Amino acid sequence: MGVLCEYTRIEEMRIRGFLLSLITLTLIYACDYKLSHEKPREMEQMARSDSIPAVSPVRETLPVSSFGDAADDPAIWHTAVGNTLILGTDKKSGLNVYSMTGDLRQFLAIGRVNNVDIAGSLAVATNRTTRTLDVLKLGKDEEVSKIASYPLPFPDPYGVCAFRREGLVHVFAGDKSGRLQYRALSELGVLVDEREEDVWKFESQTEGCVISPTRSLLFVGEEEKGIHVFDINGPNLAHLKLLTHESLNFDIEGLTIYDRDQSEFLVVSSQGDSTFVIFELPTLSYRLKFAIQSSKDGAIDGVTDTDGLAASGRNILGFPLGLLVVQDGSNTRPKEKQNFKVIDWRDIDDLLVSARTNDWFIPLVVFTLLGLGLGLWGQYMLTGRLTLRFTKEKEDTQT
Repeated sequence: MGVLCEYTRIEEMRIRGFLLSLITLTLIYACDYKLSHEKPREMEQMARSDSIPAVSPVRETLPVSSFGDAADDPAIWHTAVGNTLILGTDKKSGLNVYSMTGDLRQFLAIGRVNNVDIAGSLAVATNRTTRTLDVLKLGKDEEVSKIASYPLPFPDPYGVCAFRREGLVHVFAGDKSGRLQYRALSELGVLVDEREEDVWKFESQTEGCVISPTRSLLFVGEEEKGIHVFDINGPNLAHLKLLTHESLNFDIEGLTIYDRDQSEFLVVSSQGDSTFVIFELPTLSYRLKFAIQSSKDGAIDGVTDTDGLAASGRNILGFPLGLLVVQDGSNTRPKEKQNFKVIDWRDIDDLLVSARTNDWFIPLVVFTLLGLGLGLWGQYMLTGRLTLRFTKEKEDTQT
């Protein structure tokens, strides 16, 4: 009986050791999962660049005409007859108008246009040569023309964003010093509201901004701080929060909103590490960080140092879920002047689906293993004690 008791104790120690290892490994895995979601920026800085999920461009535009850092901000214009145009600023000389094949349809030599946005039937752009807000319209022949120009009190106009509501086009424009101004235009491009005072003053430089009309939210990127969120429902801006996240690597540059089937995603250019970060609206929950790598056939290079970007969720030919257009700071295949790259949103959607799967699947596995380990631990502890007690009682009886 002494041998049996000793054998049982050894078996119990082995079982306890196995279960303790199972629980410990599960807790380590759970903590690692938590850290990887709470501190993606630090984790990614230590990891290899190929650890970040990536998509590839399916098309690209012809390069801008200016050398150096010239291409800056795109906008997607859906025309009345069902076509789609891509506007792209050349901040050294003017505005390019591209077809969806990437060919140059038109060039407007209107000056150093920095940023551009579209609302309703109008496009608006900040012009650093004339220090103005330029207003453009699309003609029946789908030719873009400048129809008006209004002075801005900035020495160096930068970001601009616009939206249409109740027959007016509302515009916000900023500059390098952190000032933000508001203008309202009629649908014919006539200035109907000009406020002399700034509607907001940031502490440092801003550039990218975007508006969600459905949620009445304005997003403004302060390059070295984060993304300011404003409620634009009232007569004055109401600051709601400063959105920061470990996945953002300053500078924060372009902002755009992907809108489809009542779902909206805020897409941010994280220029510091040449990646893009997606937050879901209205919760502003982090959803994805991704890069843009070269196409599989190597014909189109990847994307680095992106300034502006634009997204659309509209179903257009070849892009049933819409597209994302981004500025490429280094156009290398072949080595050329800067241009804009086009990404099929279906590829981004695949990454979003995968990220959602990981969000529930991995915690499910972790807690299932933890529950199983604890359950087995309790069961075997109980069984072990009964076995020892029975063995001892039998040994005492025989004695």
